[in-house]
Amino acid sequence: MNNYWKNKDYLSLEKTETFSEIGEVALEVQLRMPDKICQICGPISTGGYGNIKQNIQIFSAAIQYFNSKEEIIYNQLPLEESLVRIIKKLGSDYNPYDLLENIYRPLFQSGKLNRTYFIYNWESSQGSQWEHEEAYKNGLEIHYLNNKFGFIE
Repeated sequence: MNNYWKNKDYLSLEKTETFSEIGEVALEVQLRMPDKICQICGPISTGGYGNIKQNIQIFSAAIQYFNSKEEIIYNQLPLEESLVRIIKKLGSDYNPYDLLENIYRPLFQSGKLNRTYFIYNWESSQGSQWEHEEAYKNGLEIHYLNNKFGFIE
């Protein structure tokens, strides 16, 4: 697996105070990747298996699975710690669409992504539904996975 995340990216994430700043780091990583990469999409904070820990385990397994198939996957899991920190800081002022629009929209619009893989039960998450619409708007291939990472299509 080719890891495009560098130590400087992790250090930058630790210093972020806004979703826009996280988005800048995320995009910087994505832009150093080759063209025609994929992204796993699915529930993390809402929906899925009903808890973040298990949803992240599924995400991680999907990323590993597609890496083993020699797909070049944009791994967004390094963002999670900073996202949780900022969400806690915002408290009742947290708007999930700020996160999606400032982090994920630039990734979907970068021209680097050409396909998405939606984890089984993705529809249970509002964020995943937003990602699905964004993938469609940006002309990305959309694939649906069963719970063993095979294709449903």
